Amino acid sequence: MPKVALTHGKWTVELAPEIGGSISRCDYDGQHVLRPAVQQDDPLAGEARGMACYPLVPFSNRIEHGRFEFAGQSVQLPKNMGDHPHALHGQGWRGVWHVVSQAQNRAAIAYTHEADAWPWRYEARQVFELGDDGLTVRLGVTNLTDRPMPAGLGLHPYFLATDATLTTGLTYLWECTSEQIPIQRVDLPPELDFSHGRKVAEHDLDHCFGGWSRHATVEWPGKPYRVHMDGSPSLQYFILYTPRGQDFFCAEGVENMNNAINWLPRAVSTGLTILQPGASHEITTVFRVEAVSA
Repeated sequence: MPKVALTHGKWTVELAPEIGGSISRCDYDGQHVLRPAVQQDDPLAGEARGMACYPLVPFSNRIEHGRFEFAGQSVQLPKNMGDHPHALHGQGWRGVWHVVSQAQNRAAIAYTHEADAWPWRYEARQVFELGDDGLTVRLGVTNLTDRPMPAGLGLHPYFLATDATLTTGLTYLWECTSEQIPIQRVDLPPELDFSHGRKVAEHDLDHCFGGWSRHATVEWPGKPYRVHMDGSPSLQYFILYTPRGQDFFCAEGVENMNNAINWLPRAVSTGLTILQPGASHEITTVFRVEAVSA
């Protein structure tokens, strides 16, 4: 499939719009900022989970068994990741996006979802722009129906895990079932405090944290650059997935907690936005690099 290539200075980014609106490669001066797309012989080649980063729209993470009620309407979403019992990440990551515009350092792509099991029509858009400060990704959604729609946005970047240290600020943890469905909010356990940096390989996590500082740093011994990820103010949740034995981990700044829509009646902050008919909403994530002193 044809890719969209962007360049600026030492930055090189490749997009794969047809594969869930994904980033397939993001490099700086020959160094991987994000894990590059998997090789063609990998079982995940050709789908978003095998890319470097993909969008989460119109919701992040899980909806328990795909079922919820909203504004008096019962909704049942299909499984969208094999036998996994819960609906994951919305529809954008499974859709084909088209290129709206493209320049040397900037591209815009879009995806239109026609109402189906998710009973709202919407348009999602992404703008990727390379500049001196790094890669800026703007992800937005517009409600194209005549009734309110719940929405929560985020990105799902993959980083190289080997010898990686993650530093970020987190305030609390959503204690979850073994299938990552929230049970209760708890204070941040000391062993999951990443504010002073922790080795990713020391953990085997698939956790939803709240009160994210909206800044994370990843660094690797011997690499000449560390990577910074900054998020816009509404990205108050942070999903950390560190599967043991894998060469990648995911650190996701997102707007909504897991299973957020089923927590709306419980008078807790879920992070969801209720988009009125015709209304739009957008988030921004920036990936930067910083040279490491020798």
